[in-house]
Amino acid sequence: AGLNVLEGPNEYGKTTLTQALWHALHTPTNLTPSKLRKAVGDWFPLPDGDHARVTLVFEAGGHRWTLEKTWGAGGASRLQADGVPVIADAGRVQQRLNELLRLNEATWRQVLFTGQAQLAGTIAALRDNGGKLDEVHALLKGAAAVPGDIPAERLQAALDEELEDHFSRWDRDRNGPEGGRGITNPWKNKLGRQVEAWYAMERARAEHQRVLQYEQDLDA
Repeated sequence: AGLNVLEGPNEYGKTTLTQALWHALHTPTNLTPSKLRKAVGDWFPLPDGDHARVTLVFEAGGHRWTLEKTWGAGGASRLQADGVPVIADAGRVQQRLNELLRLNEATWRQVLFTGQAQLAGTIAALRDNGGKLDEVHALLKGAAAVPGDIPAERLQAALDEELEDHFSRWDRDRNGPEGGRGITNPWKNKLGRQVEAWYAMERARAEHQRVLQYEQDLDA
């Protein structure tokens, strides 16, 4: 429960693990060859791997589930829990997973399963595609909420903290620092990552112009 952050150095497998979790939950194994290559082909082991396999253990609906999926050669799906009949049909496995996940795929992709590079895009997606997203707050506050789910208040607080970390002092309507404060009069405190990056870019641009002017003066 809560906000889970996957952090580590580059090339340590964060993306691979994230994609494994995503495809285990959302990508069926009975895909056509073209859809298979598009969805998971990049994750087959190099150089000659012909399949990818994920085993995931999770809790939902009052049970502890074990999910096994294989894409490519020997493609198969299997979902089981104590006291629950095993499901081995790929379509039925995905249908049951969708029921356990409770929110639609758009909500998971745009709100609950967001990468660092996608955060700004998430804000735009929430604005442009709000009608396609389930109402997370209402669902978690309603009777459908079950023990172990993310409390709506904690989810909202975590999202607010992330937004503040990235966009503090940034005017998204003007696409620049709040108050139009550029590098000649920059903000000194509560800087978000966006405005810090913008200041760094503008300082580099100014330095580049200074060097160009210096070269022109030498040639004059």
